[in-house]
Amino acid sequence: MATTRRAFEAQGMTLKDEMCVKLAARVSGMLGIGDMMELAEEYEVFHINRGESSNVVTTELLEAFKDHLQRQRSEVLSKKKRAGGWHTYASMDLDDVSVSLDRSFSKVQTQQAGKKGGFAKPGPVAQARSSKRASDAPETQAKAGSTFSKRARSGTDFASLVVKHKKRPDAEEEAEGAPKYSKVLDEDTGARSLLRGPGTSARFMYDTAEAKAALVDERIQRLVDLLETRFGIDASNSVYGIANEPVVVCGRICCDSAEGRINEASILIEGSSLHSQGMKVRLDTSKLSSLSLFPGQVVAVEGINPSGHCITAFGILTGVPKPLCAAGSSHRALGRAGDRSRRVVVASGPFTTVEDLSLEPLKALIESASEDKPDFLVLNGPFVDKDHPIVKAGQVDVEFEDLFDLCCESFRKLPRETKVVLVPSVRDVHHDPAYPQPPFRTNGMPGDVREKIICAPNPAVVSCSGVTIGATSHDILKHLSGSELHRSSSSSDRMARLASHVLQQRNFYPLSPPAPGTCLDSKLASEKDAIFLPNSPDVLVLPSDLNPFAREVSVQPSVHTRDGHVGVFSTKIPESSAQEASCICVNPGRLAKGPTGGTFCLLDVTPSGELEKATIKRI
Repeated sequence: MATTRRAFEAQGMTLKDEMCVKLAARVSGMLGIGDMMELAEEYEVFHINRGESSNVVTTELLEAFKDHLQRQRSEVLSKKKRAGGWHTYASMDLDDVSVSLDRSFSKVQTQQAGKKGGFAKPGPVAQARSSKRASDAPETQAKAGSTFSKRARSGTDFASLVVKHKKRPDAEEEAEGAPKYSKVLDEDTGARSLLRGPGTSARFMYDTAEAKAALVDERIQRLVDLLETRFGIDASNSVYGIANEPVVVCGRICCDSAEGRINEASILIEGSSLHSQGMKVRLDTSKLSSLSLFPGQVVAVEGINPSGHCITAFGILTGVPKPLCAAGSSHRALGRAGDRSRRVVVASGPFTTVEDLSLEPLKALIESASEDKPDFLVLNGPFVDKDHPIVKAGQVDVEFEDLFDLCCESFRKLPRETKVVLVPSVRDVHHDPAYPQPPFRTNGMPGDVREKIICAPNPAVVSCSGVTIGATSHDILKHLSGSELHRSSSSSDRMARLASHVLQQRNFYPLSPPAPGTCLDSKLASEKDAIFLPNSPDVLVLPSDLNPFAREVSVQPSVHTRDGHVGVFSTKIPESSAQEASCICVNPGRLAKGPTGGTFCLLDVTPSGELEKATIKRI
């Protein structure tokens, strides 16, 4: 009964009384829906489509919901009956067809050879494959003497970071840092999701040009509202308005060419539809002492525009990060920090080498976790990589879903207290290729495997062991690295700077247009706020092909100004945001690199729930 109530409450619905709870359980049993969370998600769609204003679920609504589902299923069955001659072929059917065709062609070849004096011989007859488990397939067997088994410096430290004590938000920032969405993912550990991603039944490929424009407008308007309400800066000016005195305008950085990398001669700023009718003007940054821009970045510019066609910038605010979560917030308390130190292991796929699909690196990680005994193992996809040579060549003799199940079955060897958080990737060939991405479906897995797994969306913000972890499997660091325009008279940490863009933009993927293969769905992103950071996490996990690292990144506004210029950004923003705070940004690297092993990250957490150390280790 409690599971039924929690499932509906997670979707923002409240069952009116015990009669409703029993009826919901009965509907689930009648229709064969074993997962109560799936039933609650389907009911939420039904509830919204009916136009109900109240979130209280009554027996009348449940009866109507039951009739609706039964009607849907009967329509599906009637369509199948009308289809008549259609037949769904299984692998054994196709094998039989293959044998039949080969025999037919062999007979034709023999007859033709007899007519022409014959030197042709009957072709070989294909042998029907017997059904087999994924673990028995040749491609999932580790090769003797593999390159991975001969790896050097296994288990040694690649890099480490001792975390300084972080200051928490003051009273003014605490309200903004408090998460507006919180959903229990695991009752045993108290793990919660703080980001409302798309559900398992989310529909994608419905993106439109209007949805893409709306997402851009939403990002710009959020910055305008922040500057006006929190800092008292008038930021509603048009980008093309003539201004002989410095004004502040907000917009998106663009390049004047659809192709090619942005440079200082090609920078445009695009205003919102509300304030600038979506117009673009040139942005002159020659007077600034430093610069860090990329296409899609939403910024506030202080400058003049004498002609209405070009803004001369005296200062650029490139972002205001969200505050860290308050120490006393409810989700942090539910992290169950307890009275002992805790550990969290973070790793990113691929989890198998290019030589085979035997999951040797993942098995080695599980062996390491058996020694370290972490409370959580956070794994970012891909798990069944579409770019794996064997998968690309079509040489996989089992279902992709079976390969993923094989991966999950290996979690049985983890310590009893360790839970696994799975974040999917658009490169997962067995999963929906859309970003933001729904969590994995685990309905068909054995119960002991499902108990070990916590499925999160991509991107995800999860509170576990008293620490808030934000993660995305997209290689945003590599994409930003190839698109960023940076100029500075002093040296800076490139990796920390790239990671800081995600925090400053409050967005897991701020680059626009997105890199090929991103699969960004603007409609999903704007509907669910699924790519916006609800707050600055304690740990931001950004897996990348770039060099692994762990950096302490300041959660402070970033301003680039002209030398000697004292403008509105310099005077108003530092006064309102004087608290020092930082986020630990981590690139754990890839667990498998080509034919050999890669790296992963080990996080040490104090009994009070504070991050103490981040260590990048070789597998």
